[in-house]
Amino acid sequence: PSKARNFGVSKAKGSWIAFIDADDRWLPDKLDEQVRLVLSHPEFSIVGCEFSNFKAKKTVDFEQISLISMFFKVRIYTSTAMVKKMILERYKFDEEQRYSEDARLWIQIMAEYKAAVLLKGLVVYAENNQLSPERLSQQFWKMEKGELSNFIFFYKKGTIGLLLFVVLSAYSLLKYCKRIILNKLKMIF
Repeated sequence: PSKARNFGVSKAKGSWIAFIDADDRWLPDKLDEQVRLVLSHPEFSIVGCEFSNFKAKKTVDFEQISLISMFFKVRIYTSTAMVKKMILERYKFDEEQRYSEDARLWIQIMAEYKAAVLLKGLVVYAENNQLSPERLSQQFWKMEKGELSNFIFFYKKGTIGLLLFVVLSAYSLLKYCKRIILNKLKMIF
């Protein structure tokens, strides 16, 4: 997917780029809402939104996302992202990385530019996802390795220090164990 996304960016004519994965679906007002946000808040260079199952608990329309918080919980996903094209001409999806390559790109961008997430569910996630619980569990370790490789990447670049690297890695491995346990319980029950 990274190679196709990079190619699409190189051919795109607009000043903003939005992505959608094959099994996701945008709600009709997704782009309108994101454009409205960047017009009223031009300081944001990357804008995401929530998935359709999101239950708004806040009275605000959006939240600025900090770089550190994005390491702990990814808040921008490929199908929710809208990014300035000029930034995507500088930063590209890593074509060698298969898992968590999108999170790596968003974090790279957020190290230099401001990001926000609309607190509205504007994307239907994995609408036609046919992965069985057994097949999904096989992907968990690959996804975990992708996330851990991102921490190594940002540690080597000096974006995060050793202590944060260790904390993030431990936290990620704990989340991985929780996913495996919950997935096994779903298969049993």
